[in-house]
Amino acid sequence: MLIEQVSHEQRIHGTTLFPLAVYPVVLTPGPRQEFVNIHWHEEVEFVLVTKGKVMVQVGAQLFSVLEGEGVFIHSELPHALMAPEEGGESEFTAIVFDMKLLSSSMYDLATSRYVNPLFEHKLYIPTYLSNQTIWETKILSYISEIITSYLDQQSGYEIAIKGYIYLIMAVLAKYDAFMQNSEMSREDNLKLQQLKRVLSYIDEHMKNKITLEDLAELLPMSRGHFCRFFKQMTQKRPMQYIIDLRINRAAKLLRETDWSILEIGLEVGFEDLSYFIKTFRESKNCTPKQFRTLL
Repeated sequence: MLIEQVSHEQRIHGTTLFPLAVYPVVLTPGPRQEFVNIHWHEEVEFVLVTKGKVMVQVGAQLFSVLEGEGVFIHSELPHALMAPEEGGESEFTAIVFDMKLLSSSMYDLATSRYVNPLFEHKLYIPTYLSNQTIWETKILSYISEIITSYLDQQSGYEIAIKGYIYLIMAVLAKYDAFMQNSEMSREDNLKLQQLKRVLSYIDEHMKNKITLEDLAELLPMSRGHFCRFFKQMTQKRPMQYIIDLRINRAAKLLRETDWSILEIGLEVGFEDLSYFIKTFRESKNCTPKQFRTLL
């Protein structure tokens, strides 16, 4: 499954009546690899690593998450997921949902004590979920059940999924695992706002030539300072981030349209066809034409 990555996602995950969707993603290098570059959205997200190891950037923090472990990503918090530099298998499944899914027409104790405080950022779910404690193991098992229920979609799966999310909250309450404060410092928050500005600019100017000078001037910073800042915040060099974003979008267009290779290259910002094919091959281990035959 190829998922379009833009810095600030505007699309609906799931449906209006059931705003939740599940996305299996392959990060292992090869034709099926996706680049989940840093982005953010209004929905919250559970991630469960299903194969190997995944490097997860959440805000200004970087986590090395092993198979069977997971992370929780709060609303509007920039995040990215990457294969480890040492190689090997790297796959995860994401559950993205609107917290309004937990809203109730009746104001009750569950809403008052837990749901509303999460909405109002008075309670926080821990980011990193390992198997080191009883409550983490329980939560990870419920996340796995949500994924299975969604993919099977047997009758009543919507009820089951809502139930598992409530059970996750119950476990956090029982083991006093909710956090009262965000893990983010004021300095980190400032850096994230600067990063969002840069990423939004890249999205808006993807078809055009983008230079380091253009990006550095947005903050403003010197070219060297900006490169260090961007690498620290995204784990990628600025130009590599842009190339990965363009290749991801090209792969999506190859799958979903009958446009020519030239048209797709121009659409995602490659002015030279040969350079587009060369870059795509280096990323996917196949040419754009070969990629289409694999779909």
